[in-house]
Amino acid sequence: MHFDLAHTVIIVVALVATKLFMIVTGFVSERELKQVSWKMTLAYFVVVLIVNAVWEH
Repeated sequence: MHFDLAHTVIIVVALVATKLFMIVTGFVSERELKQVSWKMTLAYFVVVLIVNAVWEH
């Protein structure tokens, strides 16, 4: 159970960091933040894919 919780926390932290990075660097605009953005969706997918590839089960 605690491994699942740790995995969830790491995923959430990685997604929040990704969103903040994309906002700070200007990769997404204010308008894109209020809508469904393919850039954000793709970035989230890549982050989750990388974390799950690195995470040992």
